[in-house]
Amino acid sequence: MALFQHLRDIKISEILITTNMRLYECVEGRFKIPQGLSNPIQSTIRVKKACPLSTTLFNIYVDELEAFLYYCLLPSDGCYLHQVLISILLFANDVILLASSPNGLQWLLDGLASFWDSRELVLNLGKT
Repeated sequence: MALFQHLRDIKISEILITTNMRLYECVEGRFKIPQGLSNPIQSTIRVKKACPLSTTLFNIYVDELEAFLYYCLLPSDGCYLHQVLISILLFANDVILLASSPNGLQWLLDGLASFWDSRELVLNLGKT
């Protein structure tokens, strides 16, 4: 999994990486139904929803996204707050791109797609 290789690349302890790998080996959930809880259902995407660790791992994984996108945008297409260029807002696992023109937004979208591909991430178009 590319995430765990990235953790190695940024010098995270192998013990911590192995522990995280074991936590994400088998992700399953249950649904609350009138008769109680459903049988366990295996997740095919290996992400634990509502788990604080998932958000932390995502943030580590996309930490370089802001710097990457900075070079995708012309200063004239940017949004500024007190003379500071702001092209992206991140919260938990949500990403908001900001540009002052359609052309600038397209550059950011292309840059985001390139970054996502390089990290083997998948964009959930259903939430877009």
